[in-house]
Amino acid sequence: MSPIHWLGIVSGFLTAILMACSYLASGWAIRRTSELNALTLLTNAFIWMGLFSALGLAVTWRAELFGAGFWHRLVPVFGALFFYSLAQMMMFAAQRKVDASLLVPLLGLKLPMLMLLNLVLFHAHFTWLQVLAVVLTVLAAFLLNRTSREVTLGALGLVLSACLLFSLSDTCLQIEVDLLQSELGFSPALAAALCAFLIYLLAGLIGVAVLACNRPLRTRRALLHSLPYGVFWIISIVFLNLCFAILGTVNGNILQSTRGIFAIFLAPVLAACGLTYLEHQVSWGIIVRRLVAASLMVAAIILYNFHC
Repeated sequence: MSPIHWLGIVSGFLTAILMACSYLASGWAIRRTSELNALTLLTNAFIWMGLFSALGLAVTWRAELFGAGFWHRLVPVFGALFFYSLAQMMMFAAQRKVDASLLVPLLGLKLPMLMLLNLVLFHAHFTWLQVLAVVLTVLAAFLLNRTSREVTLGALGLVLSACLLFSLSDTCLQIEVDLLQSELGFSPALAAALCAFLIYLLAGLIGVAVLACNRPLRTRRALLHSLPYGVFWIISIVFLNLCFAILGTVNGNILQSTRGIFAIFLAPVLAACGLTYLEHQVSWGIIVRRLVAASLMVAAIILYNFHC
């Protein structure tokens, strides 16, 4: 494999690690801070992500970015932010009662959802390996739901909705990165960074407007507790965009799916450190079962995309 291909693979794994950390951080914030709910956590995090994006744009500034075709390229930026915001609020709402180490692997359930959408809307045909992949995904989700605290139907519904919305957001990210490369001639790394910075600068402006109109949300504790999630997420999106630019959304999502395994590894460490309000301490037997389930998710995604 070429060095650029390896860069894409490394970016994918860094995305997975950072996203696992971001969901653990959002779980910590939303369970520890009474002022924060799904909407207020996202709004406060937007402030931090907007600040880092403004600094990032200052460093990577390119005048041609705001030249001809700017409004055309802004459409996928709005789309990515809109779909991401809805999806993340659903994940935050589910996290209030369910551990991140259970929820994050369940994001792999976008696979059967995508298959159903393709069957209904596009009359697509699937190989037996792709059908096997869907079966493995469902088995993995069932196994995860039988480990320690069960995922309620309400939480599962939120995760399924988030899967669909995240898929739409990823599509918008890919479109924007491709436009920055094809129309402006930017490198994959520069296009990935600028795409993330444009999206979350817009998010930051929205966050400032919302907080300006809602005095009760402007608490120092709420802002500080939203910082870890905001930092992990904005950096993870830069690496995700770079992975998409080099490998495409299919390979990128295969690598991204390992975030469930990283979340499972990190969860017992946090519980052992006394953060039981964030992640409940469980036996090693349950941890092994969760890892098996997360690994089945990864295997399913690989089978679905690398079929005969």
